[in-house]
Amino acid sequence: RRFPHATRVSGLAFRHMDVCEPPKQKQRLSDYKHNDVVPSLPSEPRVLSVQSHVVHGYVGNRAAVFPLQLLGFEVDVINSVQFSCHTGYPAIRGQKLSGEDLHVLADGLATNEVLDHTHLLTGYIGTPSFLREVIRLLDMLPKT
Repeated sequence: RRFPHATRVSGLAFRHMDVCEPPKQKQRLSDYKHNDVVPSLPSEPRVLSVQSHVVHGYVGNRAAVFPLQLLGFEVDVINSVQFSCHTGYPAIRGQKLSGEDLHVLADGLATNEVLDHTHLLTGYIGTPSFLREVIRLLDMLPKT
């Protein structure tokens, strides 16, 4: 390994510091350069990201997950929709997760005792029933 205290995230090596906050002069991910130290976050913060997924492009979960991982978050993903491209394109094909689909996923996470996320990140919500289930999901998460 190139650095003695390094981890690999999506094939890239990043050094870690044992600090709670990023340095004051670097507040955004874009402030970090290739070989900069990426601070570790305390107490293993876990994000449940409920957003869209597109096959082509970078919006929703495709845009959110990697930067969060670089900042030290564990990220679990639920795709609210899966579209061919984002909705700015003239033709959109794909599927929307229903409220019942989200209910089943959330219950599976709870049954397996892995619904222990410290953060909930939401994005594109395709149906009213899905939104109602997102609220139920929020209530299922541990209170801090």
